[in-house]
Amino acid sequence: MGFMLASVVSLVALSLQASRGAAQQIVLDDMDSALQISSVNTFEGSFEPCLSDAYNGQFHHDWNRNKGEASFTIGFQPPRSGCYAIQEHHPGSDLNCRRYLPQNVSLTVDYCEGLSTTIYYDQSSPATVGKWNTLGMWMFFEGWSGALTMRNHAHEVCLAGPGQCFMVVDAFRLTRVGDTCADAVAPAPAPVVAQAVPEAEATGATEAGLEHEGLLTLRLVGPTVDLQASAGWIGDALAMHLGMQQVSILSIRAASGRRLSGSDTSSFQVRFRGARPGPEAPAAAGLVAALQAAFDAAGLGVVVASAEVDWVAVYPSAPADADASGESAAGNGGWWTFWSVLALLTFAFLTLVMVSVACAYRHKAVSSDAAVDAEAPPEKPVDVTNPPESDKWDITSVSTGPPESESSSIERPSAAEAVEPVEVVGTHA
Repeated sequence: MGFMLASVVSLVALSLQASRGAAQQIVLDDMDSALQISSVNTFEGSFEPCLSDAYNGQFHHDWNRNKGEASFTIGFQPPRSGCYAIQEHHPGSDLNCRRYLPQNVSLTVDYCEGLSTTIYYDQSSPATVGKWNTLGMWMFFEGWSGALTMRNHAHEVCLAGPGQCFMVVDAFRLTRVGDTCADAVAPAPAPVVAQAVPEAEATGATEAGLEHEGLLTLRLVGPTVDLQASAGWIGDALAMHLGMQQVSILSIRAASGRRLSGSDTSSFQVRFRGARPGPEAPAAAGLVAALQAAFDAAGLGVVVASAEVDWVAVYPSAPADADASGESAAGNGGWWTFWSVLALLTFAFLTLVMVSVACAYRHKAVSSDAAVDAEAPPEKPVDVTNPPESDKWDITSVSTGPPESESSSIERPSAAEAVEPVEVVGTHA
């Protein structure tokens, strides 16, 4: 459904102050009298619980009447051809307001050159109230008017119960993300519904998988953000969308931060790892919407222009769980392997202890022998001054005089003659 406007009012002058380096944005407030607004069976809000966090303190609603016949349309002129992300704002921080908001709000988007599409999104979630929530990305062209139309319907569902739902219109924001839409139309995530937990997950018996390592290239439009502080949000979004367990963010690196297509655009490379059954890499289609929902929940205020995953490597991983006795899900084989490894380590430890003790004992024995050899006196010390009787001759026979002639007729006295006293006969004068 095309929606051509003849109004000379230009949103460029009203809502867009695009300076150099600033992202091009348009804010469409339901209370802005300068906008081209048409409504049927809608009224300004007066319910205090909803006024507290409405954009600029006001909103419109249908008084829970005329279901299927109430609508609110905001038309606009795109300031420049390109791909625009559409975000929506609504009140509801107070449960007394949120309980009346539909889980299946109907919004029709007139985009491109006369094209139209209708999507449904949830206003009742506490994670979306009082903030900007991304609904998708669409192409708009200069010279072709765009429009956003909310309509009530008879099948609205809300926490207050059937027949108690109010259509609420608050504000929209459009952000130009590039010349073309990489993901075409990215519809809003479906309302969160409680799902049954598989029996294997409930008991903790999950199938052993493989560690998949990937590189996420992320292009964001909007204000500068600290992705390091949002690593947990990114990991959770990847785990849920890719069907992986315990996704770990290994690193986040800024790839570029330059102006691109008239917007503040930054590129990041996020390296991550997570486990999943089988060697096949999970499909990353629709990842833009999943990451956008995570960033909206974190209140970062940025638009995800594109998100691509390159799978780097696959590693084997250990069994996911073991029972209380220590036996792995693989059965007795894991238990036997455990005790085999333990026995081998014990044997190696005891061998090392025995070798150490033996080396220490040998070292002590060698040290003791060396000490005895160094300190013990000779077994038979020799007294040079008073030699033993058996050695006197040998010592006194040492002479410095000339050697005896072998031809001398003087015979050496015997030992008996040498010690026998000799009587000396004296002469008298």
